[in-house]
Amino acid sequence: MRILNLLSLILALLFITTGCATFREDGRATLSKWPPDAPVNKNTIALQVSGNWISNDEQQDVNVDLLENWRKEVFRAYETSGLFSAVKSGTEKSDIYADVKITDKGDFSMFMTILSHIIPIPRKTHDCLIFNTTYKDKNGRLLSTVSKTECVNTWFSVFLFPAMFSNFPETVAKDVLFDLNRSSILEANSKATFNTVSRGEP
Repeated sequence: MRILNLLSLILALLFITTGCATFREDGRATLSKWPPDAPVNKNTIALQVSGNWISNDEQQDVNVDLLENWRKEVFRAYETSGLFSAVKSGTEKSDIYADVKITDKGDFSMFMTILSHIIPIPRKTHDCLIFNTTYKDKNGRLLSTVSKTECVNTWFSVFLFPAMFSNFPETVAKDVLFDLNRSSILEANSKATFNTVSRGEP
C-alpha cells in the first residue's frame, strides 16, 4: 500500500512539475537599426489586422482574445517605429493603409497529446507565424507587399519546468510577433513605401 501511495505521489509530482517551453528556430526575422531614422515629413497609417489559424492542415476559428493580442503587437511595432505621425485603426482616414494578415499554421500529434496525459513523456508542437502585409495609399493604389515567416517549437516535458520562466510560450510568441512586424516595417521602409505623400502624390 505504501509503495502504491509513493508511486501515485511520484506520478502526481511529475505531472505538476511538467513544463512547456517554446524555442525559436533559425531563420528568424532580420532586424537592422530600430527604430529606423524618421523622415522629416511623416505620414499617417491605418492598420487592418486579420487572423487565420490552421491546425494539422485544417482551418480553425481564431480566438477573439488571441486576435486582439496579435493586433496589440502589430500596433506596438508601428507606434514604436517613429515613422508615422499617427497610427490609426481600420478604415479611419489616413495617408497609408496597411492590411496585415497573420496566419498561425501548426502541427501536433493527437496520439502523443493523449499519451502524454497518461505517461509523462516529452511531446512537441510546431507552429509557423506567417505575415502578409499589403500597403496602399489613400487612393487605393498598391504601394508594396511584404511577407515574413518564422517558426517555433514548443516542448512539453518534466525536464523543461525550469525553462518555462525564460521561454514561456506566450512571451516567445509576443517576441516573434513584434519582430515579424518590425522586419516587415523595415523592408517596406527600404522600398520607400512610406514616402507616398512626400513624393508629391495626390
